[in-house]
Amino acid sequence: MIIQRNCGQCGCKWEGEEKFAFKTNCPFCGAALSGIGGNIAVGATEKPLDLDDDNFLIVKGVLKEYRGEGGRVVVPKGVTVIGKNAFTLPNTTAIKSIALPEGILELKDGAFQGCGGVTALTLPLSLKKIGKDCFNGMGVKELIIPDNVTEIADKAFSMPESSVLSSVVLPKNFSRLGKIFASCWHLKSVKIPYGVETIEGGAFEYCFDLSAVEIPETVKKIKAGAFLDLRNLKKLFIPQSVTEIEAEAIPYFIHVYMERDSRPARFADRWHGDGSNTHWGYTRDGFQVKNDGIQSAPDTAVVNFPKGVKRIVSVRTARGMVEANVPEGVASIEAEAFRFLTKLKTVRLPKSLKSIGNGAFEECRSLWIVSMSDNLSSIGEKAFGGCTSLQAISLPKGLTSLGAGAFENCSNLTEIYIPENVTFVGANAFAGCNKKMVITVATKSQTKGWDKKWTGGWFKVKYIGR
Repeated sequence: MIIQRNCGQCGCKWEGEEKFAFKTNCPFCGAALSGIGGNIAVGATEKPLDLDDDNFLIVKGVLKEYRGEGGRVVVPKGVTVIGKNAFTLPNTTAIKSIALPEGILELKDGAFQGCGGVTALTLPLSLKKIGKDCFNGMGVKELIIPDNVTEIADKAFSMPESSVLSSVVLPKNFSRLGKIFASCWHLKSVKIPYGVETIEGGAFEYCFDLSAVEIPETVKKIKAGAFLDLRNLKKLFIPQSVTEIEAEAIPYFIHVYMERDSRPARFADRWHGDGSNTHWGYTRDGFQVKNDGIQSAPDTAVVNFPKGVKRIVSVRTARGMVEANVPEGVASIEAEAFRFLTKLKTVRLPKSLKSIGNGAFEECRSLWIVSMSDNLSSIGEKAFGGCTSLQAISLPKGLTSLGAGAFENCSNLTEIYIPENVTFVGANAFAGCNKKMVITVATKSQTKGWDKKWTGGWFKVKYIGR
């Protein structure tokens, strides 16, 4: 049977096989543990370390002072706390690396402050608490905070202009986002852990290089000044879970994309300047959704539309779109939805699609692959007009109506198949297409010559299935 064990030395938890009497080592701090019966290893057999020599002053497991000459520093096993300013000495820059043992539980304020020669630091899995200015002035570019850390002091990652720290990975179980990043000048991106409910005031103040912040669906409140003076943060997505934002929480120049489609009552006046850069009804992926319809899409080469929508209303601002994948559930592509997307080459349409509106793909001049299911019943006027790269189209069996000019000026279209359920084809449906085009009509209800109403006798038409 697998049960939970707790270390009496560092407090960490892990799973192990149940035994009446056992001896083991903590997988985090390495402490030798033993127990009799029950589920918990409560006794650490190692005593706190005391050491006073040329390199270290350690009192009851607390590293009070580093006295060495630099180079590669290996902190002795048995240390549980790195004390306040323990490595802050006149020759601190001579330190090139610091190796930390498992079993360390806390870093006190300024623990490694000024260690500019240290360019990488691996924090032990046993670590639980980080103090203020711990890494100030270090040469590290990235820090990964272990998941056992539950407490991080304000300005823990404060770094001056001369620092290089640009990335911090926060622990999964972290729940409070205070001013831990305040004055971290060169921090570039932050992913706030799932579980954080409040973003405190000053959380990112003076993070001048910060360009990306990901807010999870657990955040409910953003306090005043949370994103103060972020020069490089151009856009920010706020999920629907956020129900309260205080005044002046977000500078006016940041484009804010709200998952909500209207302002909640607990959003303060001027929470985002005058609101001119607030955009309502967006998904995290950059789609604007309103009344079950896509109103705009991100300007990327491959666009995978989100599930749960029923209509594609307009994506004309996504001018770089090359491939469009429309999910199941979408029933209509509305008038001019993709019009003038001249780079669009491939469109994959779902089985749920019933109609394509007037001019939906008009002047999509690179479009050459369109997949249609048999459930599509209507193609509107000029729906594919001016799609000069289309060469062949097999219309779906369920189609009943083809609007006027539906494939007008598709100059490379040389072959098209019209299924037997089509009862209406509008005027000039194929005007301006390749003169060598062959139209095949599969019909039992229409008589030979039916095509002259909409082709004017311009193309060769074959009737089959009679």
